[in-house]
Amino acid sequence: MLLDHSSLDWLEKYRINEPEEIKQRNKATIPQVVKAVATQQLIQTLLGWWWLDPTHIDEVDHVQTMLGLYRPVSFLLQCFLDADYYQTFMISNGPRILSAVYWWILPTLQFAVAL
Repeated sequence: MLLDHSSLDWLEKYRINEPEEIKQRNKATIPQVVKAVATQQLIQTLLGWWWLDPTHIDEVDHVQTMLGLYRPVSFLLQCFLDADYYQTFMISNGPRILSAVYWWILPTLQFAVAL
C-alpha cells in the first residue's frame, strides 16, 4: 500500500497500475463486503454440517485398510532391501511403515496429484 502511493522515481518503471487506477478499482462498499463474507460463511457452515452429518459418513475400518496395503508396501520394500534384512526390518518396523504410508504418504501423494 505504501509503495502504491509513493512517488519514488526509480520505482515508477516497475509500476503495474497507475495510482488513479488503484484508487478506483475497489468499488465495493464495506457493507457489501461484510454481507458477501457473511453469506459465504453461512453457506460454508451449512454445507459443512450437512457433509459431516453422521448419517452421511460411512464407517471406515482403518486397520483393515492398512492391512490391505501390506502386499504393495511389502513388494516395494523387497525390491529395495536385502532378503535377510527385509524380514528383520518388517518384523520390527512393519506396523510403523504401514501406518506412515496410510496416514502420511498416500494423503501427501493425493494432495500433490490434486494440485
